[in-house]
Amino acid sequence: MPFLDWVNKNQAVSAAQSVPYHLLQLEHKGEVYKTNDDSREKNNVGELWAKESQGKRLYLMAVSKDDCGRSVAQQINELCAE
Repeated sequence: MPFLDWVNKNQAVSAAQSVPYHLLQLEHKGEVYKTNDDSREKNNVGELWAKESQGKRLYLMAVSKDDCGRSVAQQINELCAE
């Protein structure tokens, strides 16, 4: 996975840590997310973003119906219940 760096990164990280809830990205992916390189990379970044937060942030790349047949609302509800 590539290393992400940008100008004023430390200030951005500090500002983000002071906000209790974050929305990384929400977009409809349909079924292409499974094979699309861009979507796979966004998913990897989102999962790492949540993992590095030690449980303070949640991430979900929601799709119309996931592999378990859950709707977007069901996917969100399950993630928030964890």
